[in-house]
Amino acid sequence: MILKYLILKEKKKTDGYEYIISTKDGQLCLHLTFKNNAIYVNFLGKCGSNGTILLKLLEEYAKSADIRDIELQDASELNTNCVDESGKEISINLALLKLLTIGKSWYNSLGYVSSESNAEEIAEMSCINAILSSKEEKILKIIDMYSIEKLENKKARYARYPSSLIAKMQYQIDNNEIFIASKIDDVERETKNIIISAQELFPHVELSLNVREYLLAILPEKFVSHGNCQEYKFIGELLKFINTLSDYDVFLKKTLTGGRKRTRYKRKNNGSRKAKSGKLRK
Repeated sequence: MILKYLILKEKKKTDGYEYIISTKDGQLCLHLTFKNNAIYVNFLGKCGSNGTILLKLLEEYAKSADIRDIELQDASELNTNCVDESGKEISINLALLKLLTIGKSWYNSLGYVSSESNAEEIAEMSCINAILSSKEEKILKIIDMYSIEKLENKKARYARYPSSLIAKMQYQIDNNEIFIASKIDDVERETKNIIISAQELFPHVELSLNVREYLLAILPEKFVSHGNCQEYKFIGELLKFINTLSDYDVFLKKTLTGGRKRTRYKRKNNGSRKAKSGKLRK
């Protein structure tokens, strides 16, 4: 399928150009920033086709323009078309799901690489250990984030913000131990709910399995719109919880090879230039 694109907006920035590209019927395809001989993908939509085709077209353009790098953020999510009790849409971290089940995200499979990732290490942990380790990591972050020293520094930086925000920070300082204890209680409760949900929704699947085996055992053969929303919600919450352990850098880069062929020249005796063959001399 050949897509017809229309550049709706071109904006000159101090260090480059910004483009918003859509189809003629108004469907958003790409939001790009060009700077420092690189293309930054701010948004990638399916645009009546699929993301793979759009990225391939973008890469071909980049090569033709001698642009070396394409960078983007791996924030892909699976929209389940389900909502939770509060009416919030239930989504699943697709990048993390792919990393933990097959070892690479969709963008990784297309050559976009992360500077670091410990996904394989997490995938090989038992699921129950991953949950409990995530709980411990969350508690350590709470103790660090809400230390009196950090709250005082934050309060000083936010001095010009609304008085209600300053008052909230002051409360956290004045009642620091009680406040931190309440945040830890929230994590303990969240941990317990995840374990209970796992046992209720998937009683035949043991949490002693490693994370990869567990996810593969509970995933549906195919995600369908408005499927089993309770299961989708649990999968989303489990991934969000154990994501605390992940150091996967979501900012990815692909360095392109090849590109536009340059014509080399050699000077003739009369000073004019003559095209030179691109073949290497033996």
